[in-house]
Amino acid sequence: MGPERVDPDPVHGRFDRTALTGYAAFLALLLYGLAHTYWAFGGDGFPFGADDANPEYSAFEHVGRDRLAPWIAGGFLGSSVVALLLALRRRRIPARVLVGAAALSAAAVFCTLADFGSSATSPTSSC
Repeated sequence: MGPERVDPDPVHGRFDRTALTGYAAFLALLLYGLAHTYWAFGGDGFPFGADDANPEYSAFEHVGRDRLAPWIAGGFLGSSVVALLLALRRRRIPARVLVGAAALSAAAVFCTLADFGSSATSPTSSC
């Protein structure tokens, strides 16, 4: 029988930076998700798509706020849940599943970014 493994507790008076990073990611994603929820319900100042000040530079220049904001809000709010679950020390969902969900979220973001190449008038998708 080998020695029993004990999870190290943070030293009293010191903070765990890795835990703080996870919670900071959760908070940032939650705030962005709430902002997009505000825009999805008709709030002013939506910075993407056809409602942008310069829509010709947007990959979503023909998509209005009413169709785009709910999707972005759902992505950010869903990602904030994943970030919170990853930040928790005790979780029922395996970390591999959560990291896979985070990877899918990141892939969705990277695939929707515009690749303008040499011409700003003909954006092409990255994926």
